[in-house]
Amino acid sequence: MFDKAFRKAPFMRVLIPLAGGIIMARHYTMPAIIIWILTGFLILFLILLIIMSDRRQRNALPAGIFQGLFLCMGLMMGREDDPALIPETMLQARICDEILAGERTFKTRLDRVYYRSGEKWTRLDGRVQVYFEREDRCLELLPGDCISGWGKLLRYEDPANPFEFNYGAYQRGKGVSYHLYLDSTSWITSPAYAARGLQIRSKGIRRTLMDRIDRSIEGRDEKAILYSLLLGYRAELGQDVKQQFVRSGSMHILAVSGLHVGILYILPAFLIGKIRGSMAGRLLATLVLLMLLWSYAMLTGLSPSVVRAVTMCSVHRIAILTGRKTGIFHVLSLTAFIMVLYRPAIIFETGFQLSFAAVAGIAGFQKPLYNMISAKGWLARRTWQLMTVSLAAQLATAPLSLFCFHQFSNVFILSNLAVIPLATVILYVGLAFILLSSLGLYPLSGILEWLTSLLDGITHLMGRIPGAFSENITLIPIQVFLLYFAIILCGLFFRSRKVVLLHAMMAAVALLLLVSGIREYRLRTHEAFYVFSIPRESAISFVRGREHSMYRGGRIRGDTLQIPYALRNFSSRHKLSSPVFLPVRSGMEHCHIDTGGMRLLFTVIKNSKIVILRQISECLPRGTVGLETDILVLVDNVSCNLDSLILVFKPGLIIVDGSSHSRYHFEMERSCIHHGIPFHSTEKDGFYVY
Repeated sequence: MFDKAFRKAPFMRVLIPLAGGIIMARHYTMPAIIIWILTGFLILFLILLIIMSDRRQRNALPAGIFQGLFLCMGLMMGREDDPALIPETMLQARICDEILAGERTFKTRLDRVYYRSGEKWTRLDGRVQVYFEREDRCLELLPGDCISGWGKLLRYEDPANPFEFNYGAYQRGKGVSYHLYLDSTSWITSPAYAARGLQIRSKGIRRTLMDRIDRSIEGRDEKAILYSLLLGYRAELGQDVKQQFVRSGSMHILAVSGLHVGILYILPAFLIGKIRGSMAGRLLATLVLLMLLWSYAMLTGLSPSVVRAVTMCSVHRIAILTGRKTGIFHVLSLTAFIMVLYRPAIIFETGFQLSFAAVAGIAGFQKPLYNMISAKGWLARRTWQLMTVSLAAQLATAPLSLFCFHQFSNVFILSNLAVIPLATVILYVGLAFILLSSLGLYPLSGILEWLTSLLDGITHLMGRIPGAFSENITLIPIQVFLLYFAIILCGLFFRSRKVVLLHAMMAAVALLLLVSGIREYRLRTHEAFYVFSIPRESAISFVRGREHSMYRGGRIRGDTLQIPYALRNFSSRHKLSSPVFLPVRSGMEHCHIDTGGMRLLFTVIKNSKIVILRQISECLPRGTVGLETDILVLVDNVSCNLDSLILVFKPGLIIVDGSSHSRYHFEMERSCIHHGIPFHSTEKDGFYVY
């Protein structure tokens, strides 16, 4: 199915090696000098090949060398140097994003950041995520305002636990290199003026339109849905509203992206296609269409997802106007190539991956799916067409969605049959409302609120259907790859009916089942002991198969025990049951001792004796029986004499976790080195697994 499309997409030939180089650079650091030497050899070899080759004969070698050059380009573009260490200093910066309220802080982003370095001001490369102490004056800050302050720019640390989300890489991908906390006494608004670019102005326009919606719409949920559906502002969405859209499989409606831009693009593009006038007339109509699309992008605050979609539509429209190739894969690869060149890290963003996967899926699978059933009647054909579009998009995005979010809606086709047409009406009525409200007229506010309330009700109803939602589904990268490979081969087979493709698809499915079976066996027989690295907290897990016991201690937030946020991916990836928190009795064999001047937890795993020591007296009673241990974990800054510990426990390894302060880690490491005992600090060395 995709073979002819790829041959008609020349940019795919350079996009793949470019993206491959960027991905390799993220995971494997290669010295720049080696990349430059390799590039030089490739250029030299290409020149010699061109000089010596016979132009009458086709030779695929120059194309391969050309792709190798783009691979080298990707290796250079994907390099990420560690941000410099900057001491606490004076700062000046511009607010470049909306102020968002958290539980204890307000947060936003800063650009055009200058910091005092000696006697001069130095401009910082990239942006800064700033957290303000919660106070009313933060609500007065707007994008474009300047502030001055005193603080320390902190670098993002790499994940310290297995499968933990790499928030630092996520932020660096968005151009954010540091984070900063400012209390109420460490910053003031600055009279300095910074030029307001398109990004700042677009956010100001969006804020004005949100104020109009706020004055005209009464329902809180309806306001939040309109903010998101029309303007791409999702901060006001409540958790309940988000969950009902997720469960119904229609969350993409609230993420302004290619669907919304496509809805706005199709009708004008169809009308322009009917123009049979001169080239000047078609050019004028195309310019008007592009102005409308980019104006909508301005209304959404130049959201990255909207910019992606508008860029794709612009490339498609310009290609039609100039008589170039307009195959969807050609447009898709060209758009991706432009965006990756502009910002290489975008290739790691889930939104970017899902957007292009959905468009590719619709382009590749929708027509074969539609041709499988011959629907009769206008309504039946349109309904089946909408179902196949939704199915094709889900088919292309499901493996990636499961890998990233571990959940799937089982009623997505049913809900989209109602939600997409309704969202289309809301989008056009909403834009008409915006246009009329700029003239001081609000005749559509009641209709708009009723339509939005209807959308809210439909998604709520769909989400409550029994069996509508599946969660805690986890995949590993090799499973995602095999799923996509099997899906593509299946599509190719139904297009060409070649038996070899059917055999290849069956082999891919068999390999997928084999990998899944091996993984399931390893998970069921998995037995391990983990000491995680959580600042100011203890999180220690005992895992046997899917049984999970966890010790929690330190300064735990909230009133109830739960898995720390940093460990949720770990729990999902291992398909663990809800943990039993120790020292409550669980299925694990363990002993809790709280007598004789000691408070400890003792267990045996993999024939190794493990002790979690919570408290021990400086002077142990006479006759204290020794307990020889393989691993001794010290928690909550337990006050102890190492000589006494060695006498009682004879530890083979001592671990200090995050519930103890940094000074305690340092002193205990020094004492262990002196006594020749292996030592592990979760603060310094990350998590420990046995």
